[in-house]
Amino acid sequence: MNITKLPFLFLIILHLNAAAQEILTIEDAVKITVKNNYQIITAANNLKIDSVSVSPGFAGMLPTLEASIEDNNSVQNLSQTRTDGSQVEQDNAKNNSLDYGVTLDWTLFDGLSMFAAYDQLKQNRELGAEELKQVVLTKVGEVMITYYDLVQQQQQLAALDSTIYISEQRVELARNRFSIGKASKLEVLNAQVDLNTDQTLMQRQKELYANTKIQLNEQLARDLTTDFKAVPEIFVDQSLLLPDLESKLMANNPELNAERISKRISELELKQVKASRYPIIYATTGYNFGKSESSLGFTTSSESNGFSYG
Repeated sequence: MNITKLPFLFLIILHLNAAAQEILTIEDAVKITVKNNYQIITAANNLKIDSVSVSPGFAGMLPTLEASIEDNNSVQNLSQTRTDGSQVEQDNAKNNSLDYGVTLDWTLFDGLSMFAAYDQLKQNRELGAEELKQVVLTKVGEVMITYYDLVQQQQQLAALDSTIYISEQRVELARNRFSIGKASKLEVLNAQVDLNTDQTLMQRQKELYANTKIQLNEQLARDLTTDFKAVPEIFVDQSLLLPDLESKLMANNPELNAERISKRISELELKQVKASRYPIIYATTGYNFGKSESSLGFTTSSESNGFSYG
């Protein structure tokens, strides 16, 4: 009874192992790459920074408001000789001053440099978007190359498995022929050598296959020991035409677009340099309050407050 149950138990174990092994499609690999790759995440964060920086304030178009407060105190031993010849001395003479206020500055004209700076911030955002696309395409391309390399290796493993089966049959046939006197011992040895060679190639291929799986897991930024199996088919889009690809390359390639944007950024930087030849007109206004006290001197205390503009 126990012996008859063994085949069923073996089938159950095989089914559980197959169910536990992940089937990784190329679409899943691309999604995991876009989600987990650190360089893609960094490029996306840089794009967010460039997007936040696109504002009139960063370009210098808006007024700046500054607030300041300064409180100074001192205790000194003083000795004064005045112009009339009298002398005044005092120990621990206290002096203090308090000043605070707000100032508003607004650049009205700077040779249109602020407008060029604003356009440059926009171009920096566009450049960040193209750089993100470039990083995504590069990393996804690397993952796809590794994935299809893994598919090829799986097919090689299957081919080697069939080769080993044939070599085993050849060895068995050679032994049978030798046992009945139809073949020499050399034929058996040659068949055994071929089998050993095929088994060695199989072991090397298995090692290469395992290393490639580790490489793909590393590119997917996940646990290197994650076991999976790639889909054995390689699909080719037969509708691709070279003229269409060339036109799309010139219009949509992120590396070319990044070069075009960099050229426009350089032109905007040149505009800002030329703007320095023109005068700068700005308006300023503020409110200040000041108060000081002194133990010695002609003025023992003073206080001022009011608006300033220009």
